[in-house]
Amino acid sequence: WGNGLQGALGPAGNTAVSTPIKITATSTKYRKVAAGGYVNLGNGSVNTGTSFAIDTNGNLWSWGSWNGGMSTAWTVLGDGNRASRSTPRQITTGIDFVDVAAGWEKNAAVTRDGYVYTWGSNHYASLALSDTYSTSAVPTPTRSPYLKNIVKVAFGGRTAYAIDGEGFAWVWGNKSPTLGASTLGGASATDCKWSSSSEQTTASAAVCVPARVPRGSNPPYTDISAGESNVYVLDAAGAVWSWGGNRFGNTGDGTLGTIANRDTLVPTKAIFPAGIKVEAVVAAYFGGVAVDTTGGVWTWGRVGMTGTNLLGDGRNTWGDQDGQLTPKKVK
Repeated sequence: WGNGLQGALGPAGNTAVSTPIKITATSTKYRKVAAGGYVNLGNGSVNTGTSFAIDTNGNLWSWGSWNGGMSTAWTVLGDGNRASRSTPRQITTGIDFVDVAAGWEKNAAVTRDGYVYTWGSNHYASLALSDTYSTSAVPTPTRSPYLKNIVKVAFGGRTAYAIDGEGFAWVWGNKSPTLGASTLGGASATDCKWSSSSEQTTASAAVCVPARVPRGSNPPYTDISAGESNVYVLDAAGAVWSWGGNRFGNTGDGTLGTIANRDTLVPTKAIFPAGIKVEAVVAAYFGGVAVDTTGGVWTWGRVGMTGTNLLGDGRNTWGDQDGQLTPKKVK
């Protein structure tokens, strides 16, 4: 359901759908889905939609827009074809995938044995396939030589993240220089190499080889979710940690960054009431949403936008800059 773009909603075509519809009536059963696309932040329009699924045999499927929303041919569907489609098509065979994530014109999937395959646009080095920056597109899923023992991947725009089997977070791709490189989470990362002077500027703003985020004395991380400018990780003790943009209290740690200095460079702990343990967290454009072990729902970050209450807490008035600085239970 939602915005139907280039077949991203299957049989709905380009029509917006307000209630769930079945994508396919085949006998294939699926265990994981991911949806993404390119958003034009300049005018707020959604340009494309691309969808992915993993069936119960571990095969990857895709449908929707083929080019990720840009004029350059990125072939993001993973089959190498330059044609959008509304029918799911299997794009891999014989590889047992367990997780898939969609970003802006780029995608990644994790195998059961911990390897990561990426495809689509390599803008800002989001594919982690080489230590040298390249603008070349990768039309089909290709295994990264750097990522091993990975259990989950996530995309925040053009920055990529992962969690490994030892509970560490990894980051690569766009440093987000407008955010003070805060999307790196304090990781000591090396700039991409570059082969031509025309690539130097972009290469210096990107990390080609994934870098591990320091964890300090934090318990192992078990889950990760990324938004456009901030990222959340869940640890084994049920605490939420985050870093990145904090303009509206996105980190949930009780602080509020200013427009000029709004970034948290290293993971900080979201402040939940004593005794609350979180079992799921997801990043949204405005902040975070978490579910605790009793089923309670918590939100924090930006309160409202374009006349809509984003936090679900019943407020009907707010200012454009209002932020909920710590998680608040809404259900």
